[in-house]
This record gives sequence, C-alpha cells and structure tokens, in this order.
Amino acid sequence: MAKKIDIMLDELFNLFLKKGYNVSVEKEELLFDILIGNENVKLIVSLPDDYPYTFLSVSLANKDQLSFKLPHMIIGNLLCLYDLDNDRHDYKNYLEEAEETLERAQKLLLDSQKGILDTEYENEFYDLWTVKEISPIYSMLNGYESRSSLIIIQGDGKDINGKSTFVVSDKKISDNSLINLLDNLSMSNIKISGEATYIPIKKSKLSHPIERISDLWNLICKENLANYFLKDVIDKKIELIILGISNRKSSIPTLVALSLPKLIRPKGKITKVTSYQSIFKANGSKLISRYGLTDVSQDRLITRGGEGVKDHKINTYIVGCGSLGGFLSKALCDTGQIEEMTIQDNQLLKSENIGRHLCGIDNVLESKADAVAKKINSHYPNLKISSLHHSFIQELLGKKLTFDNNNFDLLIITTGDENIEEETINRIKSGIIKSPVIIAWVEPLLVAGHFIYINSPINMKTEEYIFDSEKNIKLGVIDNSESYIKAEVGCQSHFVPYSGFEMQIFSQVIVDQIVNKNLLQKNGNFHFTWFGKIRDARKNNISIKKQWRHKNDRELLITRIDE
Repeated sequence: MAKKIDIMLDELFNLFLKKGYNVSVEKEELLFDILIGNENVKLIVSLPDDYPYTFLSVSLANKDQLSFKLPHMIIGNLLCLYDLDNDRHDYKNYLEEAEETLERAQKLLLDSQKGILDTEYENEFYDLWTVKEISPIYSMLNGYESRSSLIIIQGDGKDINGKSTFVVSDKKISDNSLINLLDNLSMSNIKISGEATYIPIKKSKLSHPIERISDLWNLICKENLANYFLKDVIDKKIELIILGISNRKSSIPTLVALSLPKLIRPKGKITKVTSYQSIFKANGSKLISRYGLTDVSQDRLITRGGEGVKDHKINTYIVGCGSLGGFLSKALCDTGQIEEMTIQDNQLLKSENIGRHLCGIDNVLESKADAVAKKINSHYPNLKISSLHHSFIQELLGKKLTFDNNNFDLLIITTGDENIEEETINRIKSGIIKSPVIIAWVEPLLVAGHFIYINSPINMKTEEYIFDSEKNIKLGVIDNSESYIKAEVGCQSHFVPYSGFEMQIFSQVIVDQIVNKNLLQKNGNFHFTWFGKIRDARKNNISIKKQWRHKNDRELLITRIDE
C-alpha cells in the first residue's frame, strides 16, 4: 500500500503539471524549472514529515548561477515564504495552499531580481549569514552601545560530536557569572584561547551579504572606525570580530561573528595608518569566514522575555536561599530590574529540600547560595550575582562586613530565623542599616505568608505591632502554629510543611509589590499579609485566629504599622 505522503506527492505533481509548470519528480521531491525575467531558476519543493499540517519547503537549487541575491532566505538555500511562528497551514485545502506557496516563491524571486527587496536585507540578513558552526559559540556582552574587548574561552562542552565549546565574554563580566556559565555549559579543560573585539554598527544598513574583506572594510569605513579597527585587528591579531547589527524590528542588535583569513602583510613593524589601509586593500578579495552566535547577554534575554530593559535597576541583598529566598531571587531577576544581586546562606541543599526549591537533585550537597546563583545564571548568564556562604549573624555581629557600606537598594530577609529578624530590626533602629528592608516568612501549609516592609524610622508603634512583651514576633494567622510543624527522624529534621507551588505564588506577590506597585518609593512601615490556602485550613479544622477566619485564598491585606 502506498504511503499517504507518496499519494500527496503525486497529487501535487499532477496539479502543477496541469497548471503548465515545467515540473518533474525525483527522490520524493518536486523539481521546477521556472523563468524569472530572462533567468532560469531551479526550485526544489519537498514535503516535510508532518505535511500537510505544515507548509511545503521550497529551496533554491542554482543560487550561485543567478545575477541577483535574495534577502528572504534561510540557511540551506531555503526560501522564507511564511512566518512559521504565526502563519497556519490550511491542511484541509493543501492543494490550494501548495499553489499559493509556489506563487509566493515566484514573486519573491521576481521582486528580488528587480531590486524591490534590497532594503529588507537588514532585517533578514541573519538567516542569510553563513552559519559555519564548527563549534557552539556563546557571547556575553556587558552592553551593545560601545566597542569592547573580549576574551575567547575554549573548553570541552556537551556537544555529542566532541566539538569544543567557545564563550566570547566581555572583560567586564563578573567572575562569578562567567564561572557559572562555564559550569552550566558543562565545560571542562577550559583555557583562554584568544581575543575578540565587538563593534556596534550604528550608521550603516546591510544591503548585501558580507562575503569578502573588501565588504567588511567598506562597512567599517562608513562607521568611521577604520583607524581603531585596523590597529586592533592587525596589531593584536584579533581572532574573532563580532558585529552588532541594528535593525528596525528590535531595540537589541543582532550579533554575528567573522574571522579573517591570513593576511598578506609586509615584514617589520607597521607605523603608518596608510600602511594598515594598504594591507586591507591588498587582501580585499579574500573570503571571510562567518559564524552564527548564541547571544546570552542580559539585555537581549530580558527583551526577548517581553519585559524590556529597565532605565532604573536595583541592587538587592537577599539573606536566605531556602524555598522562599530561591524563588524570590529568581522572580526578581525575571523582571529585568536587577542590576546586581547578593545572596547569602550558610546551609547546604539537601534531598529533602528539592521538592519545593528552585534547585534540584543536581545541586544536592552544594551551598544553597551557590546553587541558586548558578540556577539564575543559567537563565541570565551575565547577570552579576554574588553568593556568600557564612551566616548573616556574622554580618550583624560585625565579624563580616559584606554589606557594611550599604551599597544595596533593598535588603530582604527570608530565613524565618527570629534572632536574625530581631537583630536586623535593631540595626535599622540604630542607623547601621539605612536601606529599605523586607522581612518575609510563611506559616505552616502556607495558610498565610507575611512580609514587613520598613522604610521609615522604627517607632514605638511599629515595635508594638511586630513584637510581644518577650520580643518575639507575634504576627500570625494560625493559633499555635508550632503544633503544625512536622518532623521526619532525629532532632534536626523538623520542618514547616508547605508546597513549592504555593511558595512560588507567594514569592510572586512580594516581587509584584516591589516592582509593579513601586514599593521602594513608599515611605513608611507596612505589614503585608497574604492568605494562601485558608479555605483548606478551615475545611481541615486548623485553628485560625478569629479575625482571619472569613478571609479568602489569594487575598492580600496591607496594614500601615508606623502611624
């Protein structure tokens, strides 16, 4: 019995034959000879494996023989005729769709031949950029606006074919972020293998591919970067040149890389600018090698995520990398509003943590702070995150001075340790801690979560609201919450039960207040009570304080506590 795809191939062949096309079938593909203007164009039409639920693939068989170039092409000489992310193939009418596909291909060819599409190359050039990815190349820039010097790091990566992995990093990227990226890429046998340079292309529009040294030289001259470029490339023997190409569709330039062939040059030291120029002109006909890049720079990733790059970014210091601290740290970074982050925890991640933690089994017995930093850097590789492994008590006692200069915009305490919470408040009262502070914790089963925001002097009313007569924090929704703490075995196995899902929601509530509700712009001291699974608590006869029994799940109560 013939395969369905063979039947469809026959149907398509007969359709185009009846329409008068010069078409044949070979190796389960349709071959077309089409006259575009006065030039013969050969097209190959193939049926994808999931046809007819997706579009036919149309590729150009004789590209090198044509007098014109096509802007709308994908690697492998494939014509870009549809937006595969948005256009839907009408599989019920696949014959009509096939006819339209070929009509689109002919129009693309004719418009390209006439030069109508020349201005579109700047938005399509990356698909035309010859991807010669002999190895994966990741780029980490500290910004796109100005020229920068980069280092090339080579190592054995995850590639199943045993290829090396390369990371091209801005020299301003923090050591921690770079180390975390190399670790997340599972790179080993790491070494610095050379230097690269980044050049933003701001004035020029790409109207044709960069194929030869002369093409690159003309582009550099238009950007008025000739003197810088010549000395940098020739004297420093730069191995890789990264161009940041702007286009109308994005605020973030597209990065592409190239390397030059060995240049013919005079012996001895070069001293004159004209000598540099002569070297490039003499080598102008030589072909360059072009490479695709994986751009993992922070601004690009945040822009792709929809948030966009914020004008004002904050530095945060987060104490506690348990469930709440981990999810909260990641959620803050997801907003794109974090410039730098310091996270601190003196405990190791254990197997009992991973069911409700940002990190998983691959991080067991690692420092929680390191594990969370590495996890966040796996999403935002060049976000600057510092991880500290000593107890925050040592900071409060003055034995460590990490945050002594108050060089952060927000301090967040998520340890659930009342000694740390009380001593933090004491340091705020004494003026040692001057930045805004959030102290956050949860109750068993996440019936409720709390956070206190302090951004004004702590007066008697604030203290009386927070503490009882024995200086214990008295805020809570559950009566006698200690009775709901559980244990496995041994004296060190007690824990507060709650699900990772509920904790993620609570962490999002806190971040929403910080970022979208402009919490840091508010003066005053506030108590936020978030009611989580309070309906389940009532159903299961958990003892809830009388004033809170009528509350609903996901309700947020905000109380001013300093006036």
